[in-house]
Amino acid sequence: MPTTPTLPTLQRILSRPGKVEEFSKWREEGDASGQTPPAEREDWPGWANPQFRMYDMTDGWGWRAIQAGLQRRRGGKWGIEDVDVHELHQRFVALPIGLVLMFNIDWFQGTKRGNHSVGAIYITICNNPRSKRFLAEETILNCVIPGPDEPSLEQLNFVLEPFVNDMRQLYYGVNFHIPDEPEPQPAHGYLYINASDLPASRKTSGLRGHTSKWFMCPLCHQPFHSLIHPDCYDSEKFRLREDWRYIKYAFLSRHANEYDHQEIRERRGVIWSALNILPDWLPSRDSPTDFMHAAYLGETKHVIQDILVGGGMFIKRRRGNKPLDKLECFLADIWWPSTIGRLPNNLATGGAGKADQWRNFTTVLVVALYSSWNVNGEIPDEDAPQFSQSTKAGEAHARVEALLHERRCTHAAYNVNSTPEEFDDIPKVAMDRNYRRHFNVVMEWCAAIRIWSSQSISVEEASRAHDCHARACQTWAQMNCHLTPYFHLLMHLTSSYLLRLGPIYSWWAYPYERNNGLLGRFKHNGHGGGELEATLMRGWTKMTLIHDLILHLEALGPNKTEEDEAAITALKKYLKGDRKTSSTRGTLLTMIATMAADQSDALVQLPRYKKKVNLRTLGLYALVFTHLRSLWEPTTYLIPDTSMAPLGEPFIATNVLSYSHPVQIDYVFHIIHSRKMPDAPALEMTCAIVRPFVVDEDVPEMPWNIRAVDLGLGVWHYGRLGAQIVVDVNAFSGHFALGSVMHCEMRLWVTMSLCHSTQEPDGLENDY
Repeated sequence: MPTTPTLPTLQRILSRPGKVEEFSKWREEGDASGQTPPAEREDWPGWANPQFRMYDMTDGWGWRAIQAGLQRRRGGKWGIEDVDVHELHQRFVALPIGLVLMFNIDWFQGTKRGNHSVGAIYITICNNPRSKRFLAEETILNCVIPGPDEPSLEQLNFVLEPFVNDMRQLYYGVNFHIPDEPEPQPAHGYLYINASDLPASRKTSGLRGHTSKWFMCPLCHQPFHSLIHPDCYDSEKFRLREDWRYIKYAFLSRHANEYDHQEIRERRGVIWSALNILPDWLPSRDSPTDFMHAAYLGETKHVIQDILVGGGMFIKRRRGNKPLDKLECFLADIWWPSTIGRLPNNLATGGAGKADQWRNFTTVLVVALYSSWNVNGEIPDEDAPQFSQSTKAGEAHARVEALLHERRCTHAAYNVNSTPEEFDDIPKVAMDRNYRRHFNVVMEWCAAIRIWSSQSISVEEASRAHDCHARACQTWAQMNCHLTPYFHLLMHLTSSYLLRLGPIYSWWAYPYERNNGLLGRFKHNGHGGGELEATLMRGWTKMTLIHDLILHLEALGPNKTEEDEAAITALKKYLKGDRKTSSTRGTLLTMIATMAADQSDALVQLPRYKKKVNLRTLGLYALVFTHLRSLWEPTTYLIPDTSMAPLGEPFIATNVLSYSHPVQIDYVFHIIHSRKMPDAPALEMTCAIVRPFVVDEDVPEMPWNIRAVDLGLGVWHYGRLGAQIVVDVNAFSGHFALGSVMHCEMRLWVTMSLCHSTQEPDGLENDY
């Protein structure tokens, strides 16, 4: 099996120039290395201050609560316990080099033809700045698991053992050679979470799958058949499980005979996993539900394709009214930024779709439903037409209803308070297909998904998202809609994972899915027997070694020769390949670019191609001059370039760098003003000439107004733009998608925000 030993790979990373210092950039006041006890969960500032905002994993309550020096031993209430043997009482991240690690395990199709499933284990160092954390060159590819089939858990344990042994050794400390240090320095590593999709996460942790009758949820006792009941989505009704019980029975199953092993699996919901020997590792706590798979590939796809389309909410209405055609027309007419990409045709009616596409669909879904269902500007309070049972759609809906009837019977059978009349009424229950009720519940659900997916999030926002999601799921259950385990599992997102681990951007699976794509692009001969997997590992290793070589050459500084510069250029070109940066799309790359800009204060990246223009020729001189005169007043006194006044500095209208930008932004200028005094630094700014959208009292209220801020929606006069104004480009708050809808006889523009940095405040007077 192709494997990269963790410790030598970590030695190579720590040898990179400035890397150890970079691992400590997260530290704030009070985070200096030294003898510091682990933080108590109750002392986290987020509990007392609902406005406490989390920007990264280091802001969650769990980061500073990690304890060093634990040993997993027999004893205690559950037969196994973690003991601070040497009574160090030491906060792990307060160690000089205390590395917090997370890993992902996933399988992907290794060949274009046939069925050859290849697995990979990735390790991410969470101490890295978030702009670098998920880059491929910062990720350790621990091993490539040979196909063509996925291993069972028993087989997977043999795969995990070398990795787990390295993690255990690293937890207690390993000496590494650090640049500029005369002696080897100890570094420690702690395995924080398993950031894998749901099937892989359950398999590696030894937990039962999410379709298990009694262990659908590893965190609480809600059974699979409870998905039809509102209590399954009410966190106050949850009876939580004890993670140490899993550890107890996992150890009992380790050496059990076949009968006892199966008995523990069925009745206790767990079997042995190699991860269980790690100090402070708990199966359900440390295996968070991945938001990308749960919210986008799970919930969003199910809501649109199964509840709305499959539930008949787009069946043709009277007088030729075809809601599905209206939906497709609205989606086709949306203007998307070039970095986002359009939604594929027929995504709502059966397309597989990628996570990014489903994410973008949630952004526009509320407006799309309004465009499809509204009658004279209102969502009708009436039911959709009934299915024709002779159609394929009608037959598919009947199968879903039969499945739900079976679950209701099971749920009633286990409810001691059920009456015979309730059993008799079960066949009469059918899905509620009222347009207005569905619109309102989708609006709540979209608000929850959008708030949760913010790059930064406050405790209050996380709680608000939880409440919105709970109301949506409970209402869908009351409406007798078909819901999947993901809808319940995300009910634990805020309380069990987000507040502990920080924003979901810090730990979701987007980066690892991209890594799978990167591995899949390496050229290979398609041979089995591990040869294909060895080729993939060599390709990844070669890429990271080239990156290390570039870093060491760049660290030479002024001592670099022309040959060194040429080598750096050639190596970077090789790593980049033939991919064009400008055409690259996707959530991960957009996220990394945004985070890198935040850390470098370079919020605007100007395009490569530019030209010099004369502002007078464009008729913009007076507009720009007035703006700059006010902006630079504390530094200098600007006068027009035609003025004969002896005082002041003339603002020259020509040779202004101009960058074209489509639609509402007419021009982007980078202005450099040379000073009269030779020693005075030139004044620079990048500004934009924009025409704002127009809104006034004639713009009607829309059905989503109550959630407009959470949904990032704005309504404007169609085709009307205000007078040109000058704005600083740093005032731009993000991209949006632009669509148009009818309200009675009035056409309106609707902007749908694609900015996920944070939740928009109610007023954005200075942002554009």
